[in-house]
Amino acid sequence: MSARLLVILARVVAVIVAAVAVVLLLGPFDAPDGWDKVLHAAGFYGFTLLALACFPWHRKGDLIVTVLALGASSELAQGITGRDMSVFDFCADAAGVALAAGPIYVARFRQIAQRQPNLAGAPAQPIERRQRVRRPHEGEAVGLARVQPTRRRRSGKTSTNIRVT
Repeated sequence: MSARLLVILARVVAVIVAAVAVVLLLGPFDAPDGWDKVLHAAGFYGFTLLALACFPWHRKGDLIVTVLALGASSELAQGITGRDMSVFDFCADAAGVALAAGPIYVARFRQIAQRQPNLAGAPAQPIERRQRVRRPHEGEAVGLARVQPTRRRRSGKTSTNIRVT
């Protein structure tokens, strides 16, 4: 099965899940006592995973913000339709999104830590700014070349250049 076919399949599943979610979030259904926040977190965990599967070529941060906006708009829609609008439900939605997106950012942090340890919180090595590049003196051998003074044609000033002798 190709990657493109898997994305199309994930998008079809996402449309079906979104239709079911709209009915469950806005319908006259009540969750059993104590399960409301767990169901919100589990639902938005699944929404986030579906969004990441449906749009693998989009930026993950944008998808996460979109799913969070979907959670906020679902709470506003619940308030409009006569159900209880709750900030705690949105917090549960955000927790579900964070649980789904967390491993992505942990893996990215580990990748940065392996490639660039100074950026990932490791103690940075002090930079010695007093070190200068030492210019060779006249007559000193540099590799296979010797440093000899040369005169500039226009100004007549003497400068040091490296010439192979």
